[in-house]
Amino acid sequence: MLLFFRSRRVAVKAPYELRRHPEATRRAWLAVYAHLRGRAVTDTLVDLLPAPKAAWEIETVRHIGARAENRVGQELLDHLKRVGGKQALLCRIADAAVERPDCSMRELLCPVVGEQTLRGLVREAKATGPTYRTTLRATIRSSYRGHYRRTVLDLLAALDFRSNNEAQRPVIQALDLVRRHAGTRLQAYLADEDAPMNGVVRPLWRDAVVDRDPQGRPRVNRIACAICALEALREQLRCKEVWVAGADRYRNPDEDLPADFDAAASIIAEIGTDMDVFASARRLAAWAGVAPGNYESAGKPKGAGTRRGNVFLKSALFAAASAAVRTKGSYYRDKYNRLRARRGPVRAIMAIAHKLLIAAFHMLSTGEAFRDLGEGYLGQVARKRSTAKLVQRLSSLGYDVMLVPKAA
Repeated sequence: MLLFFRSRRVAVKAPYELRRHPEATRRAWLAVYAHLRGRAVTDTLVDLLPAPKAAWEIETVRHIGARAENRVGQELLDHLKRVGGKQALLCRIADAAVERPDCSMRELLCPVVGEQTLRGLVREAKATGPTYRTTLRATIRSSYRGHYRRTVLDLLAALDFRSNNEAQRPVIQALDLVRRHAGTRLQAYLADEDAPMNGVVRPLWRDAVVDRDPQGRPRVNRIACAICALEALREQLRCKEVWVAGADRYRNPDEDLPADFDAAASIIAEIGTDMDVFASARRLAAWAGVAPGNYESAGKPKGAGTRRGNVFLKSALFAAASAAVRTKGSYYRDKYNRLRARRGPVRAIMAIAHKLLIAAFHMLSTGEAFRDLGEGYLGQVARKRSTAKLVQRLSSLGYDVMLVPKAA
């Protein structure tokens, strides 16, 4: 674990700085760093997977789903002019049909409604009915088949998708089906192929995935099935029902750590677990660079900044302090608000980082667990201090003071 967090220094250190360390240390850091970079590359490959939906966070999505929807929508909007008063038109057509039952359609409808009105009704029906879905599907299929298909197949061959939930097995099976036929020229899967439909095909594609061959047997359209599999994959990756082996952001959810684990592990990686090397908490704070400065001139204390210290440790402490001051009802939130009013936010967060490091020193020295003092702790301390001062003042004036708590 220490190697895991210290290896991050490799990304920011110059080569001559790495050569100062022993060879065994350099090799260990470089090995762990290469492992981390490999996981990051896997995440990037997953992000490159296109899927036909513009609401997802993949960059390539815009070139399939969003552009297809915009193109089809604009084409239909250019021709769409809504026709008003449809109920009145229907009544006029019905009235004319009852009065003149023997007339032809043109002789009956054109004088009552008009040819342009009828053409407008047809265009509106196409723009708001099944025609829109059919045109959108055709545009998405054309983009996938003509440009993205080869890239997707290469990415699917390089990535290993898994799931801990049996309910998501159809998605994994659909991806295996796409991989299995990657090198073939089939336009549709055979009728005996086990093509999963439930949980993979959404309503937009339901009537386009399954069709029939010339013999009347059901078959699965290959392009439509691949698009549906990618869409279902993206959705399940977002909720971590499906994960990728060797990835970081898309890793197995069982391996997820607490949100504050990185900051705590980074602190341990920098200071170690043996606090005897620092002798005291003050020396540890001074070495880390979070101890308050001490500068006097002519007997008057002057403001002084902190030393540079360990920049990696200070970064981890600042991250932990920023999270601590946002925790409602905590001692650190109350202390930060009190200090910020007098000293400003930068010095206040530095003071919280100093307190966190002191707490870490004592926990590692004694083995005790962390215990938050609570938001009301500082108020209780101030009350006791004020009470003691007032009692001392009255005693110096010749009074015997007996404190009796006020009844609630």
